[in-house]
Amino acid sequence: LLIGGAGALVLMAFSFGTVMKLMHDWSGESRGKTVAIVVDGKKTNYTGTLNRIHILTVYRPAMKRAGTLGFGTEATTGFPVNVPVGPQHVKTLKRVRYVDNSYVLMILRFGYLGLFFFVAIGIAVAAGHARLSLQPHRQGRLFDAGTAGVIVGFLLLILTGWMSYDFMFWYLWTAGAAAGRLAHLKQPGHVSASRHSSQLTRAA
Repeated sequence: LLIGGAGALVLMAFSFGTVMKLMHDWSGESRGKTVAIVVDGKKTNYTGTLNRIHILTVYRPAMKRAGTLGFGTEATTGFPVNVPVGPQHVKTLKRVRYVDNSYVLMILRFGYLGLFFFVAIGIAVAAGHARLSLQPHRQGRLFDAGTAGVIVGFLLLILTGWMSYDFMFWYLWTAGAAAGRLAHLKQPGHVSASRHSSQLTRAA
């Protein structure tokens, strides 16, 4: 998944136009009516696919002003979010009303500190399950390997959509599952000490 994600990013960087055309053809948006909006003072086309790109520009002023702790839950509950986006075109704000990027929405809601902890939890959970999957002769290794891959895929997927509460419950549940399973890993020192103690008991 990491290699695939990196490859997708490289492909987007060097063949952005081609990738966008393929996505529009695949979604059927290329056969629909084209709508024009004004983004950052420039007229451009709008589609559901391009919405994921436009929000980075439209909400850039708000992200800069979000600061460490963001604008809070009340201001960012429901769409459109109640944050300062600057002198944007009225038609643009009506079209680009959904923040289809969980990282952008996390910055607006909880600031850059919230984004840091959100990403840190994901990395820690993926690393924890990956570590568990590498333990020899341990039950559930396939589950842990699969969960690590799913977490990485999930962190990439939410680049293109806002995260519902159902997603957050599952995200935090996997964090708790990883912490619980890691807590039961026996350290080599503890294992040798317990074996030494059992040997002394048998000798007595």
